Amino acid sequence: LVEQFSGLGLNPSGKNIDVDGLREMISMIEAAKADELVRAQAQLEAGTVDFLGLAELYRPGAAVVGPAGSFGEECGFQVRACRYAEHKTLFGLQLSFHLELQFVG
Repeated sequence: LVEQFSGLGLNPSGKNIDVDGLREMISMIEAAKADELVRAQAQLEAGTVDFLGLAELYRPGAAVVGPAGSFGEECGFQVRACRYAEHKTLFGLQLSFHLELQFVG
């Protein structure tokens, strides 16, 4: 049951979940991509963003406003996660950006 809840982003125990080595892995990735992160952060500060900087704009926990489904009214959401994906097409690889949002009202 806990696995099912955690797959939905819920933590019924309320305890922090610690994955051995996760923080070290994140630090290694951030160090390897430091130039790209600095560039994306500089773009955000300047008020612009390119496709590869979207992950810096939509960091987990960020508040966003947008339409909910086919309703015309805008609603509030919180970013749960984001990711890039590559798809093979007739024209080569296509990169797409995906957001996971949580409705907050």
